[in-house]
Amino acid sequence: MGFANAECIPWEYIPQRATLLMFMRSGQKHVQPLSGPEKAFGDAFRNARRRQKVSQEKVAQEAECDRTTISLIERGLVSPKLATIAKMCRAIDTRPSAVMRKMEESRFYTA
Repeated sequence: MGFANAECIPWEYIPQRATLLMFMRSGQKHVQPLSGPEKAFGDAFRNARRRQKVSQEKVAQEAECDRTTISLIERGLVSPKLATIAKMCRAIDTRPSAVMRKMEESRFYTA
């Protein structure tokens, strides 16, 4: 299935792929980022999505990307493009600014 959005990141362009591969080969679970703006945004978006009772699949369909990309964003492993943030927020009927405010209030946020 092809997507129009370039946010569907090919495996070779994920900056953390070496770390992910190392953990995948060793059979260990990957350690998620402990803090940072990506983690804070992902947490804020996930909370907003769950409040609206919208699945990752529905968000991915609306944002024209893959469900695994939404999962990576929510876990703070990748930074979405601004256009993708807008599409993701439209899918959950929430303003991007509301998610950003929650991001700044998050315990994970470090500027």
